[in-house]
Amino acid sequence: TPPTNANGPPWTGASHRYLWVHDPLALASDQDYFTPQFLSNLNGIFVLSNYSASQFPAHAQHKLIMSGNGIADNLLRDGENMRTKLLYSSWPSSGLEEVLEAWPRIRSSIPSAE
Repeated sequence: TPPTNANGPPWTGASHRYLWVHDPLALASDQDYFTPQFLSNLNGIFVLSNYSASQFPAHAQHKLIMSGNGIADNLLRDGENMRTKLLYSSWPSSGLEEVLEAWPRIRSSIPSAE
């Protein structure tokens, strides 16, 4: 239970309310969760991809704001590509099982894949 004070929960006085969806939620496709009343309390819902946006019901689409994780330009550099190395850098629930299932086919096409 969030902390409350004499005026209610701490967010009740906020002038803007946003929901940030880092990963697609199973809840997003649940029509009952994103009710008109729930949505009326939000100024927007940040999503990080078109896929994530597609998981929301039609009546919530007007609240979606496409965003991104962001990366500082100074962290990027040109360099040699390692064409046979794979780096999986997402949550395990965001496709790792599919990559592992495909790995034998990947290795048969690219035997030096790591």
